[in-house]
Amino acid sequence: MTSFLLTLCKHSLLAAAVLALAAITKPLWRERYSARSRCALWLALAVFLLLPADWSAPNAPVRVEPPAERTLILSAQRGPSVVRTDELPRRQETVLIGAEDTSPLPADPPVTLEDAYRTAPDNSGKSISLTWLLFLLWAAGVTGYITLQILKYRQFCRLVRRWRHETTREDYTRLLADECAALGVRQPRLLLCEAVGTPMMTGLFHPILLLPHEDYEPAALRFILRHELCHLKRHDLAYKLLLTTANAVHWFDPLVYWMLRQADEDVELACDSRATEGMAHAERIAYGETLLAAVQAKSAPVPMTTSFGSTAERLKRRIANVLGGKKKRGLWLAALAVAVVAASALLIAWQNGTDAKTKDTDVWLTMEDYALDRTNAVRESGVALFPQSGGA
Repeated sequence: MTSFLLTLCKHSLLAAAVLALAAITKPLWRERYSARSRCALWLALAVFLLLPADWSAPNAPVRVEPPAERTLILSAQRGPSVVRTDELPRRQETVLIGAEDTSPLPADPPVTLEDAYRTAPDNSGKSISLTWLLFLLWAAGVTGYITLQILKYRQFCRLVRRWRHETTREDYTRLLADECAALGVRQPRLLLCEAVGTPMMTGLFHPILLLPHEDYEPAALRFILRHELCHLKRHDLAYKLLLTTANAVHWFDPLVYWMLRQADEDVELACDSRATEGMAHAERIAYGETLLAAVQAKSAPVPMTTSFGSTAERLKRRIANVLGGKKKRGLWLAALAVAVVAASALLIAWQNGTDAKTKDTDVWLTMEDYALDRTNAVRESGVALFPQSGGA
């Protein structure tokens, strides 16, 4: 359990360092690199955050000492207190001091945590490891985050089931089939639902394309269908599920929440770029006008869905991305960030407490305590530790 928590903390700290640098330098790189490369960066960091294994090399040059093991003592008389496990009292040796025999009796076994407090006169409580408490706190946070996301999605599904119905427009179905054939994706189910404010895709294994009404012009509908089908071709629902899982595991890290918001926006930007590939400038302007018509008020995002519409604060960046038409830099930024994180994971390791240096220190301290205890016993008894040799 301790090893798992240390590995979790290490991965979170390394990813947080990259995310903090990305957040600080965001104005410098956001317009230089494509949304596709940024999506690759968020994906790589999410995969790294979800890997529970320790990647550190056996002889890692950087060793970080983990916090000492501590135990919470719950006592009815003294109240709760925290002690270090390595500072628990040790059972002393019994030494017989005499003129003829000064050899010590066999040493008693080390005092365990239970022995130390079982023999205490005021022991009326329990001892709980803080490592265990931290694990329970982490597990409770993961469970709470996942439960909240599931409740949001189930509420959305109930709303859709209540208001959905099949479309009566054959031209809508025919246009959807043409766009699916052009992009080479499986045709999703097309439904109408007045409860949603913008066209969206949902359903990881059985995708459903939802339209809020049937009053779209053919050109605008073609843009909407192409955008949502690009989400299907890029497997963006599975992508969002992976990032949401990483957010659940690292719910205590605020930078992971920031990464999830950035990834959600970059997914839409990447689909806009993919949907407008090969379009003339006039068609791009028409696509931007369709985005303007689908603008919606700020609302909480629904898990496991995509959205054609956008909030007003994101709309400006999406239109600029569509009308820009500039070929931005590729995936080398994501590759560089992943290489830095992987190298840091290899070169940095927790001090495991089994190194030769640590062993030597422990033995030296034990021998010092033993020698000091024996010397004090000799002084109190008034008998020499070693018999004199020779005459008076």
